[in-house]
Amino acid sequence: MLQNDQSLTLESLKIVPPSVFYAPPSAQQQQKQKEKEDSIMSVLNKVRTDQPAPELVLSDKTLYKHGVEVTVKGSYPGLAAYLEKVQAFRQRLFWSEATITTSKYPEAKLRLIVNTLNDQPVTPLN
Repeated sequence: MLQNDQSLTLESLKIVPPSVFYAPPSAQQQQKQKEKEDSIMSVLNKVRTDQPAPELVLSDKTLYKHGVEVTVKGSYPGLAAYLEKVQAFRQRLFWSEATITTSKYPEAKLRLIVNTLNDQPVTPLN
């Protein structure tokens, strides 16, 4: 995404240690959750009789968040356009933090953490 944009400069690229994004609930937590859902669904079924309430399904896998911290330098409009490209990218990427700082007009820096999710606790890059 950066190689086609001459107005931006890559300042740094760091791997963020993986972290748990979602862990399946324990049996006790599942029972409590099921009781809550049953209560909510009974109310929804009374209110909305035209459609059955959707079934909620919890994953039985732990999901891990793997991130990369990217720092890019350029003009504010260039950084905003880059952020829009990241947001529009449809390859299971999402960003969790974005910070823009300015030290000398018109230059600005964007620090962005881009993440993927999977069920592997370790990234192939580590």
